[in-house]
Amino acid sequence: MPLAPPAPEWGNPDGTVDESKMPEEMPLMGPDGRVVKDANGKTLMVETRVK
Repeated sequence: MPLAPPAPEWGNPDGTVDESKMPEEMPLMGPDGRVVKDANGKTLMVETRVK
């Protein structure tokens, strides 16, 4: 069984998120767990902050 990946730097030990450390954009992930790309091969990004 593979090991779990390390927690991201914006994740706190109690499971909460430190939004000041979270990136402003992150790659869009598909239902298969892979990064979603457009027709030109560019990674689609999503904004992580509510404006």
